Amino acid sequence: MDNVLKALVALACVCVIAVSGHYGYMAYRSYIAEDEPVTRARAEAARIATQAKRAQQERLAARARELEDRKNARRVARDEEERKKQEARDNAAAILKDAVVNY
Repeated sequence: MDNVLKALVALACVCVIAVSGHYGYMAYRSYIAEDEPVTRARAEAARIATQAKRAQQERLAARARELEDRKNARRVARDEEERKKQEARDNAAAILKDAVVNY
């Protein structure tokens, strides 16, 4: 009879451990199920932030190109103006030289 009681106590221990394991597993699954929408929301927020950052970088790059184009356009206009001034000086010098030679 003593051995039967020992077997029953051992069986009860196994049952308690099995039920505890099952309860722990179900609690873990419940936690994962509750956490899944949060994880998805975090991933979506990270994706949106990445897209926003990329869009901002593209806007900044476009603005930098626009400013560089304006700078180049001003440089070309300034060079053209300087060339015209030099041409006018050369023409004035040629006219003066002609006037001195023909005088």
